[in-house]
Order: sequence, then structure tokens, then C-alpha cells
Amino acid sequence: MKKQSGFTLIELMVVMAIIAILATAGLSAYTGYLKKARDTTRIADLNAINTIILADMSTDGLPPADLATLRTTITDANNGQSIRDPHQTGAAEGPDLCFQDQTATTKDSCSYYYQTCSSGTQYRIMARFKSSANQGLYNAKAVAT
Repeated sequence: MKKQSGFTLIELMVVMAIIAILATAGLSAYTGYLKKARDTTRIADLNAINTIILADMSTDGLPPADLATLRTTITDANNGQSIRDPHQTGAAEGPDLCFQDQTATTKDSCSYYYQTCSSGTQYRIMARFKSSANQGLYNAKAVAT
């Protein structure tokens, strides 16, 4: 009788199981890296927006009064272009950063929030983060004048 060479069904199933386990581990690590990348971008955006607001405040002493004024301030400081969100789908370079008033009763899918105090001399910019590790670190950036 001639001996046949090859893999048994059990051996093939074991190899497939090992590949599935490795793929699952790699996918979860990749997802974590994506969350960290998005959070890093949002932190950089908060710092850039804060710098723009502080520069604008140096002229009149007050932060932007509302979201429309904030958008205009950002666009003016950015040579007529709004800041784009690279992690959102839409235009080739991403849609404009989505801001929402923190006091709004309905929350949409915006990642950034802006709020001024009742006296109009202080403001707060915040971001919604994906990674729970960043929640306490950069969830709010408040500036007092």
C-alpha cells in the first residue's frame, strides 16, 4: 500500500484556530491604536484652538461669545480655512470640526464642545475621547481671564 503524505483534518483545524486567535488579538490591538490616534489628534486640536482663542482675546479681552463667532475666529486665524477633522468621513480632508454648545439639551455626534460663562469672560473647550485612559486627562480645558 502506498503511503499518502499531507495534513490531517485535525492538524488543519488546529492551525486555523491558531490563526483566528492571532487575528483577533491583532484586531483588538489595532482598534486600540486607532482610538489613541484619534485622541491624540483631538488633544492637538484643543491646544491649537486654545491658542487661537487666546490670541483673539489679546485684542479685545473676551473669548468668542458663541459657536458662530468661534468658527469665524478659527477660520480667520487659519488663513480663511476651517480646521478639518481627519478622523471623520466626508470631504477628502475631512469635514469641519464639529462644535456644539455644552449646555445643549440634545447631544449630536460632535466631538468638540464650547461654552462661555454667564459673564462672558471665561470659556471652556472640551472634546469627547474614545480611549477611557484620556477621559480624566484632557476632557476639559478651561481658561480664566
